[in-house]
Amino acid sequence: MKILVTGEIEKSGLDMLREQGFEVVEKQGIKRNELLDLIGEFDALLTRSETKIDCELLKNSGKLKLVGRGGVGIDNIDLDSASEKGIIVMNTPDANTISAVEHTMALLLSLCRTIPNANDSLKQGEWKRKQFTGFELYKKTVGIIGLGRIGSRIAKRCKAFEMEVLAFDPYIPEERAWKCGATLVDDLEELLEKCDVLTIHAPMNAETKDLIGEKEISKMKKNAVIINCARGGIVNEKALLKALDKGELYGAGLDVFEDEPPKESKLVKHPKTLVTPHLGANTFESQKKVSIQLAEQVADALKEKSYRNVVNLPFEGEDYIKLRPFLELAEAMGNLHSQLEDAGKGIEIEARGEMEGRIKLVTVAFLKGLLSRIRDGVNYVNSPVIAAKHGIIVKQAKSFEEEDYTNMITVKSNGSKSEVLKGAILEGKKQRIVQLKEFNTDFIPAGTILLMENYDKPGVIGAVGTLLGENKINIGEWHLGRKSKGEKALAIINLDSALSEEVMDKLKNIENIISVKQIFL
Repeated sequence: MKILVTGEIEKSGLDMLREQGFEVVEKQGIKRNELLDLIGEFDALLTRSETKIDCELLKNSGKLKLVGRGGVGIDNIDLDSASEKGIIVMNTPDANTISAVEHTMALLLSLCRTIPNANDSLKQGEWKRKQFTGFELYKKTVGIIGLGRIGSRIAKRCKAFEMEVLAFDPYIPEERAWKCGATLVDDLEELLEKCDVLTIHAPMNAETKDLIGEKEISKMKKNAVIINCARGGIVNEKALLKALDKGELYGAGLDVFEDEPPKESKLVKHPKTLVTPHLGANTFESQKKVSIQLAEQVADALKEKSYRNVVNLPFEGEDYIKLRPFLELAEAMGNLHSQLEDAGKGIEIEARGEMEGRIKLVTVAFLKGLLSRIRDGVNYVNSPVIAAKHGIIVKQAKSFEEEDYTNMITVKSNGSKSEVLKGAILEGKKQRIVQLKEFNTDFIPAGTILLMENYDKPGVIGAVGTLLGENKINIGEWHLGRKSKGEKALAIINLDSALSEEVMDKLKNIENIISVKQIFL
């Protein structure tokens, strides 16, 4: 497989990919037109923030399977377009965590103690002490917006400085805040009013755009400090500049900007700002960790071994190897369901056992199997998008019924023939279909399968076996489900090879056979 690298990715990870047999082509600084011409040749694209991966580029992407973004941000990637095309998008959110945390603390301490200005003054031959008087963090209150990987570590470090730590994060439970020494507040305004230092560690999205504007800054203490090492645009730059000009804040430490690099920015040149050119992830250790982690993730995903830190798959934090039997079962059930007569477009999926809390994963895999027979290129990423375009409506539910199997997936359809399909995982990994329509079954959902409805009369099995034998069709397994003696029965016959139309016609003409259908899984 061919991997194109357009970002500044440290060489250790790229060498690792080459050692594993991938062809790695480095094109750092590639021009847009050249990239549009080349992208169709590659299976994967690795970048940082340098390359804009938009709808136009993705339309030209040909066989592209994966986009790997070094670092945490994905704001240069059109995630919706990538998902629709079934392209995996992954990042490395953990690799530069410590680097970003330490840079935040460096900005805060340097700003509070006026270290950059004092350094410049002394190097110019001056000895001025009074004008570089700073303030202590001891007993001050820090307000943290976003208590994730970075924010939680900032909380611990501020606690070590004996600061009071408040945090605003609607998505974090109180127990998690308590573990890192922070007190959650429900209202952002309360956080702003109480903090001496405000530091931001949230993603940039519609919810956080201009989160800190003129109104929010007006709520803060007059000598408060704002630190932003997250994303430009979360703090409104015009509002911040106005507040600094009016002396409403002590200062601001900024590593990120709305436009990077910032053009003729008064904020950058302001005497009350301490600024760095997006250095949050720029340590030797961080660059190497990002490169190696990205390489490992990309190799595993392209080889279909595991999917880590994929932002458009429902596998976040999950062990893919452990889940694989369940996903394969759900996919096989989707494939089988698509070949049943009049299954209908309204589907209800239930899960119990180990998959009860992972119904979204089951649904995505089921849809992949369901749609793969009507369209090429369906995968875990784009199956929900394609299903919606085909008018397939899936209702997800938990099963509260008592069942004979601990780990089971149930699919119900709203077609004119109400289909019920149940699959189970036995002994941790064995996949079985345990109910088809109204019949209890026990068969492996793989290969060529003959579904035969017949009346439970003597001679049917013999006649079918004889016909298949005469046509040199070997039977792998034969499963029979029936409700009562002499009534309708369902035979599931695993075959070693497919049947011709001629043999199928002869089967249909055997006495007491109601219907025969060949299924390919």
